[in-house]
Amino acid sequence: MKVVIFGAKGQLGRDLTKILSQKGGVEVFAFGKDQVDITDKKRVSEILNEIKPNFIFNAAAWNDVDGAENPANSEKVFQLNAFAPFHISLVANKIGSKFINVSTDYVFDGEKRSPYEENDEPNPLSIYALSKLLGELLVKTFCQRYIIVRSGGLYGIGGSPMFGRTRGNFPEKVLDALKSGNQMKVVYDVFSAPTYTQDLARKMIEITFEGFEGLVHIMQNGIISWFEFARLIAKHSGFSDRLIQPVSRRELETIAKRPMFSVLRNSILEKCGKNDMMEIEPALCKYLKERGII
Repeated sequence: MKVVIFGAKGQLGRDLTKILSQKGGVEVFAFGKDQVDITDKKRVSEILNEIKPNFIFNAAAWNDVDGAENPANSEKVFQLNAFAPFHISLVANKIGSKFINVSTDYVFDGEKRSPYEENDEPNPLSIYALSKLLGELLVKTFCQRYIIVRSGGLYGIGGSPMFGRTRGNFPEKVLDALKSGNQMKVVYDVFSAPTYTQDLARKMIEITFEGFEGLVHIMQNGIISWFEFARLIAKHSGFSDRLIQPVSRRELETIAKRPMFSVLRNSILEKCGKNDMMEIEPALCKYLKERGII
């Protein structure tokens, strides 16, 4: 069995590569963005036609939500998040591969105030979210065999200093502030279910190998504000949380609009009896153990 992974040096891509490489009988071809720009149609076509993988995992994307609002970046944002997955879909059809593409919780506007299910109507608030939704629609329409995975609030070892990441994930930003003694303002009225990429990668691979197809939500189980999540990071890292200051989202304005409530319900996994995603706190602890912090 052959598997191709694009975006293999990012947080999710690293965990997909690690888990798949440990499986017997699986040949893994992992490409970071320095090796393959997925917007390079010719290069992507050559690679996929040469390898002819059973599965193609795309963990490459434009993830700078605020940067996507800059008109100078618009073309690149849509190329990466929408048109590259569209092109991969067409090649996957020709070579008989299943395509697994990653989308986001941000396709929703957060007005529901309860966990979003797969059949809820999207309403993106930002350019980033719109580009990811367009990617979903193109894959759904043109790919013959696909899985679209919605998740959000991702953090993993690939976003830590262990891999030289200077722009770290949320837990790393909290840890940096706590270690340096700097006050950190965190929103108390924005809710998510921050998701550990190792747990996400495990479940993605499991359902892929079991033959699942279609759109699916995969997120940690639970609901938490980013302020409370930051306090959990402090608690389990042995720091006081006095430096973590709660603020409203109006006090911390961002360039891009974000949903106040972007929690996904793993409805399809629940119906299949396969929702064994970890709760938020145990998943965080597992990450901190992997980092060697606890």
